[in-house]
Formats: sequence, C-alpha cells, structure tokens
Amino acid sequence: MTSLDENEFADALLLARPSIRFIDMLEQSDTNRPKYRRRLDECRGAHVTFVDSSIASEDYFREKYVKVHPSGDGWIYALVGSGIVSLLRSRAADFLQGSLLNGELRASIPAGDEATKAFVTIVLREAKARGRSVVSIDTTTGERGTKADRKFLVWPDAALRFDGTKGTYLANGAHAVFVPNAGHR
Repeated sequence: MTSLDENEFADALLLARPSIRFIDMLEQSDTNRPKYRRRLDECRGAHVTFVDSSIASEDYFREKYVKVHPSGDGWIYALVGSGIVSLLRSRAADFLQGSLLNGELRASIPAGDEATKAFVTIVLREAKARGRSVVSIDTTTGERGTKADRKFLVWPDAALRFDGTKGTYLANGAHAVFVPNAGHR
C-alpha cells in the first residue's frame, strides 16, 4: 500500500468499525505512554497498531500491554492480543530501486475471544475489498507468472505506481518480485 492506499484503507476501517484507534510505534522515545490516535495518517512510523477501543480501551491497553523499555527509555508493547491488529507498512525496497517492499498485517486471536475474531475479520475483509492479486515477474526478462500469489495483495494506487513499467515493482525480497495481475482481482 502507498500512503494514499493506507488512507483509503483506514477510512474503510473507520466506516466499518468507528471504534478503531491507531498507535504509532515511532513515538516510543517521545512519550512515556502510547497514545490512541483517531487517524492512521497521524502515525509516522513503519509500525502501526490498530486497536479496537471497544475491546481494549486506552487505559486497558496501557495497563495490560505496555511495559517500560528495558533500556529505561520509552516503552514497548504487545503486538498481538485482544482487540489488536499490527501493520508493518510498505516501504521502499532498497535492493530494487524505485520499487515497493510489501507491508504486512498481523493478528493473533486469543482462544475464545469472539470480539477480537470479529475485529480481525473486519480488518482482513477491508484489506481484501480493494486489493488486487499479484503475479511474479522476472525482472530480467519481463516474463510474468501465470498464477496469482495467494499471500499478497496490491491496492489501487500501488498497483498503478508499481506495475513493472519503468522498472517499478512490488517486492517481498530480492528474488520475490511481483506486478499486479492484469485482469484479475
């Protein structure tokens, strides 16, 4: 996802579940406690946590999941738990100039936690709603794979900007490079 895609994703999440809040891991050394934010675009860091505040209030989150960093400077917190989904943002692929390294959504649903299961279902549903499939590409020959990769999706802005033209690709690693799957969702 590009930042434009992220903003559209966040808007869709907030429409589906207005109680979602965002935590910017980048602020670890700026404050002694993480703050819930109402907008994803208020977060600058590479790692952002989505929290359903109807499951985990800000006070509950801080009490249950936040600990002082072992260095004594800032804090660390759980990346999984009740009402939590983690986003590792897409970023420039430094090994493939002009390309985008994939981001990742992660969640762990505690046994029997139906509220978190419903929250995770909403997040994944919204991620897939506008996502398109991708196929592998050989960057040397331009030959595209024939099967869509089941693990990766590309959102519309990233699909336009990283479509293999002008040497711009979607990457999962130096040997795992993709482009949007033409004609398929």
